[in-house]
Amino acid sequence: MANKTNVLKYKKRNQPKFIRIIFVLIIIYIVFLFFNYMNKEHISIYEVNETKIADDTTLKGVILRKELVFTTEQAGFVNYFNPEGNRIGVGTVVYTLDETGHVASTLAGMDKSAEMSKEDIASFRNVIAKYQNNLNLAQFGKVYDYQYAIKNTILEQSQDNLYGDLEKVLSETGGSNSFQKVTAKKSGIISYSIDGFEELKAENVNSETFKQELTMNRQQLRTTNTVIANSPVYRLITSEDWQMVVPLTEEYYEKMKDKSVIRVKVKKDNVSFNADLEIQQKEDGFYALLSMSRFAQRYMNDRFLELELNVNSAEGLKIPNTSIVKEELYCIDASYAITTSEGSGKVLAKEVVKDNKTEITYINLSNAILINDKYYLRKDVITAGDILYNPTTNEKLTVSTTEKLEGVYCVNEGYCKFVRVEKKYENAEYTIVSSETPGGLAVFDHIVVNPKTLNENDFIQ
Repeated sequence: MANKTNVLKYKKRNQPKFIRIIFVLIIIYIVFLFFNYMNKEHISIYEVNETKIADDTTLKGVILRKELVFTTEQAGFVNYFNPEGNRIGVGTVVYTLDETGHVASTLAGMDKSAEMSKEDIASFRNVIAKYQNNLNLAQFGKVYDYQYAIKNTILEQSQDNLYGDLEKVLSETGGSNSFQKVTAKKSGIISYSIDGFEELKAENVNSETFKQELTMNRQQLRTTNTVIANSPVYRLITSEDWQMVVPLTEEYYEKMKDKSVIRVKVKKDNVSFNADLEIQQKEDGFYALLSMSRFAQRYMNDRFLELELNVNSAEGLKIPNTSIVKEELYCIDASYAITTSEGSGKVLAKEVVKDNKTEITYINLSNAILINDKYYLRKDVITAGDILYNPTTNEKLTVSTTEKLEGVYCVNEGYCKFVRVEKKYENAEYTIVSSETPGGLAVFDHIVVNPKTLNENDFIQ
């Protein structure tokens, strides 16, 4: 007879309901913390650094000079004897003019071959580098300027005693009377290009002047050997003094109207210099008249220049504008600050009535802010109605006056500490403050970027 095995089935125990409830509550709490964290305004910290900041907007100016254009009296072949940019004096031979071209043939036949020096090679490399750096495929005409610059460099390297050698050769061949030599009637810097603006005066500059830049045609005068009568042959800049007229917006006018000198940077080569400033008001707006006595030769063939006018700039500690707060502090005249017999620094003597007796307690000023013979104290240090006593003059002062100071919350020690700042410059995003403010900020300090929801002495988590 087979054995029968009895299988006992245990009844499954039900999980208590309170465990489920606790589990659900934990999930709800976690979800609550998550959404609370996501919606909470997080505190951002900024590390203070030292820098220089400036508003430099590019403007365009037109150049005015004392310059004269000289023309030939008759037609013929022209041969030049001075490189562009050379300073010449009265009586210097500028060019020769002959009707047959005999001088040009003689110059071509003169043996001037010589090995190029390192300085000569460097001059050519400089011309090539300038062309490469300013190359713009949309301005094909610049190729002719490059060709012109190369020819000028060659003339500069072969100019030594060139006219003397020519006279010697022509006298030996009997051709010394076949040409006319033309000498300078004034001293100055010689140039072989014109643009039609040579007689422009500051009082005649207006908005139409700058529109003419697009149609301006700079003519190179040394591109051909033959000229007709009354043709322009060279230009002479007779003074190192030059000017630029720059149209201004109303915003720039407001920033510049009280200035007499301004820092200028030329965009094309990043050269900076100071210029005397005069503001002119015309029918079509405000203009800045800049006057300089340097770099006339450098920009002798430019008429319009892009500039950066350094209107506002400062050097110091850079902080975000949003980090600046205004804190109301009690203001106490510095005459109430005394030194105790312990000599522990400046303090304020405060009268306190206790048990119907007047006692003197001292408020340490080590953390107070001193500005122009006034101490500024936080409201947790002193309160309205406190009576201060000056034992020297026996005068008393009831604390009541408050003033607002600008500052930031420094969190180097883990809590918000108000630190005063002195603005030197600000733009739309950042402010430059002084690094020399007593008790102020220093490089690498950490400050709160947006302290709207914080107060002094709050801890940063």
